[in-house]
Amino acid sequence: LSVNAIDISFDPKQLTIPADTDVTITVTNKGLLQHDFVIEGTDYATPLLNGGDSAELTVNLPAGDYVYYCSVPGHREAGMQGSLTVG
Repeated sequence: LSVNAIDISFDPKQLTIPADTDVTITVTNKGLLQHDFVIEGTDYATPLLNGGDSAELTVNLPAGDYVYYCSVPGHREAGMQGSLTVG
């Protein structure tokens, strides 16, 4: 699974993964600003990524609806978040 961080946006904004299964998400920063990828309510997060950098995150979550976002101050408030459906 791949997610691109673009300045003040994620592409795609919706992800669906199976429950209770290891899934690797590759996050690539295609913007100029630093970004990260954090799944709210979990310990899953990438480090801050500079433009052009990528990180892999292996997640294993129970079924439910989650929100992922960039934790850089102001980015989430500007709309840099998406939904993660685990089923």
